[in-house]
Amino acid sequence: MTREVLSSKELAEYLGLGLSTVRKLTRNGELPYAKIGSKVRYKRSVIDRWLEARIAEQTESRQVQQWCEDKLSAAPAVEVAQKESTPQVGM
Repeated sequence: MTREVLSSKELAEYLGLGLSTVRKLTRNGELPYAKIGSKVRYKRSVIDRWLEARIAEQTESRQVQQWCEDKLSAAPAVEVAQKESTPQVGM
């Protein structure tokens, strides 16, 4: 039977992260959690939805970045002509 409520250590194992990373993400408010007394607990189904949203967000960000790079590489090159400086003759 799979546990629905996880400790920080169990969540680290579940996500394949270090315990210190899970604690840092929790402290920074990046991971959804509940505090029960002095213990921090994570609900597996909420973590799964959080992870899916994060993957979708990062995928969209990469797609936008790739689109921009494609547009820039397809744009015609703009050459900057260097002005030749000619001395002015005063009258």
